[in-house]
Amino acid sequence: MIIQALQAQNFRQFLHLNIQLIPTNGLIVVVGGSETGKSAIGEAITFALFGVTDRVTSKASYKLVRWGQSEAIVQLAFQINDKPLLIERTITADGHMSVVLWDRMTGQVIADAAHRVQAVLQNSLGYGYKVFSQTFYWNQQLTEAETADLEAVEAMAGVQIYQQVHTLVEHDASIVLTESERLERTIKLQQVEAATLTVDPLRLTWLQETRAELSGSQQQHLALAEQINEEAQSYEKRYPQFNKLKSRINRLLSVAGVMLLTMIVLLVLAAVSIEYPEWLQATLARYSHPTIWGAALLGAGAVGIIALTYRLSVYDLNPLHSKAGLLAQRLYSGYRIMSTPLDKLLHPATVDWLNEKNLVGENAEMLMDMQSLANWSPKVENYLVEPTDLHHLADGLAINLQRRHQFLSSLVSRIDDDIHREQAKTQDTQALQQQETESQSALRIAQTQLQVYLTAQGLAKRAQQQAAQRFNNATSQSTRPFIELMTQGQYQGVELAENGLLYALHEPAQTRTPFEQLSPINQRQIAMALRFNLAKALASAHKNQFQCLFWDMPLINFTEPTFSQTLASLRGVLGTPITQLWVTLPYVPENIDGLVLLDCRSGDDVLDIKLAGV
Repeated sequence: MIIQALQAQNFRQFLHLNIQLIPTNGLIVVVGGSETGKSAIGEAITFALFGVTDRVTSKASYKLVRWGQSEAIVQLAFQINDKPLLIERTITADGHMSVVLWDRMTGQVIADAAHRVQAVLQNSLGYGYKVFSQTFYWNQQLTEAETADLEAVEAMAGVQIYQQVHTLVEHDASIVLTESERLERTIKLQQVEAATLTVDPLRLTWLQETRAELSGSQQQHLALAEQINEEAQSYEKRYPQFNKLKSRINRLLSVAGVMLLTMIVLLVLAAVSIEYPEWLQATLARYSHPTIWGAALLGAGAVGIIALTYRLSVYDLNPLHSKAGLLAQRLYSGYRIMSTPLDKLLHPATVDWLNEKNLVGENAEMLMDMQSLANWSPKVENYLVEPTDLHHLADGLAINLQRRHQFLSSLVSRIDDDIHREQAKTQDTQALQQQETESQSALRIAQTQLQVYLTAQGLAKRAQQQAAQRFNNATSQSTRPFIELMTQGQYQGVELAENGLLYALHEPAQTRTPFEQLSPINQRQIAMALRFNLAKALASAHKNQFQCLFWDMPLINFTEPTFSQTLASLRGVLGTPITQLWVTLPYVPENIDGLVLLDCRSGDDVLDIKLAGV
């Protein structure tokens, strides 16, 4: 590809740029100071071809539009082998881009969409923007970087990517190794901490069962105390009812007994009257019938009274007996509970917990000596105890039951604390086990990653060695003429060691000097020779008969006589397929013939030049 003409409007600092009649062959020197537009010419060429530059991406291409203008237009006339082409690319201030590619010989549009234009150029040139910017275009940022030459040579050698991979892998491997060591320390600490948490798997169940019994006994004491208080109050109401009803029944039974006795007497008199003397029989005979009827009536009355008494006993007296019996039973239960030490009432497993907490000894005042209560229970059932006496006894029993209830409540609180501690310990143990499992899993993943990184390091190193070998084979002969010419015979070649270090070769006996130890000028000269050789190889590989290079300020730090010698060398290396070389310089070189000069020193925003015949 050869540049033949370049036009631009409102591009960068240029209001108008017009370079015509650009020679096909030769060294084109673009001269100018800082901010005079030298780099803008190279950017215009790059933008026209690919829509981007080394300074702006495609999304930021609107920054190429001159300040205050609505759009920038760049037209580039160029030739690929024997085919003349024209490309026009427009970018608006709001970022809208359009491009058209023409065949200059026929005037027909070849492509008018960005992707189609790029496809045509890629097919015709054999490369895209990335290869162009790394091979055929030397940007000013590369010129100003201190390590740019070494990095450029490493990139051309194909080992830079492996060095970057090796550095990244080494960095990541270091991170993973540090993480693995941290995980191993964490696992050891977790194991030590787990060992200090001795958890009996049966203890929590035992504590929960003990708590259930203590809570049940607590509720039993409270319920019994409330029932005794309630029944004692009912006893006071039933006591007069019972005595009144019992007195009535006794009276009725007495009347029935008198009536039955009288009946019996009358029947006896009527029966024995036949044995009396005649004078008495005659007297009794007059009263025998009334006596029998009277006895019958008395018997009937006695039976009725007995029936009434039975009814009163069954339906009125017995319920009162039953209620009093229930109170007597609860009083006796309370007596038995409160006269028995707590450790005798509870299950042995619960007593074991009391022993563990030194809580077996119960306050002596809490144990009641209520033998009289045991004797009074039958009396209470028969309402033989005065309500005042019963209240005194029942209140004392209820109070003691409530005291034990409170004591049991304190035991429940104590065992709740034990349960919570045991649950917390169990949860802590489970959490530690889960954390250890997660740490072990993370450690296995980290170890696997570390192994992958180590393998990747080995592969990258092997690939780097192979790339170095290919580079050395490719450059052993082809680059020597260029390096000798550029360095005026001071160096003859370069060699890339398997460890990725670059050496410059020089006489005697191909002595090796690390590239980094060369002077900046020698590094630049060798880098230029290698890049020129690479561009030549790529152009030949893609069957480009003619190819241009654009180098932005590569000689900025050169001094005389090296400056003139290098510039002359550049002019001397031009030939098929590299025929056109653009070089930007800060000033016009002296004593160099055969240069094509493009002067930007005026600092004007309009540059209109015809190079042919200059």
